[in-house]
Amino acid sequence: MKEYREDERFGYFLKEHRIKYAITLEQLSEGLCSASELARIEVGTRAAGKALQNRLLQRLGISFSSRRITYRGKSGSSCCT
Repeated sequence: MKEYREDERFGYFLKEHRIKYAITLEQLSEGLCSASELARIEVGTRAAGKALQNRLLQRLGISFSSRRITYRGKSGSSCCT
C-alpha cells in the first residue's frame, strides 16, 4: 500500500472537496495562486504553505487546525481527517 506524504494527502483532500462542491480550479485559486499551481498542489507535486492551505480551505468552508481538518456542513455536523 502506498504511503502518502502530508502535501499529497492535503492535495487529495482539497481536490475531493473542490469537486464535491462543483468549484473550478480557477474559482478556488482566484487571487491566491494560479490554477495550474493549484492543480499541482492537488496532485501532490507542489507543497502549499500553511497560509495558502488555510485560505484555500476557508474558501471551501473548512477550518484547519494543526491537528486536524474539520468540515462544518449545513447541518452543523463535523467530520475530521
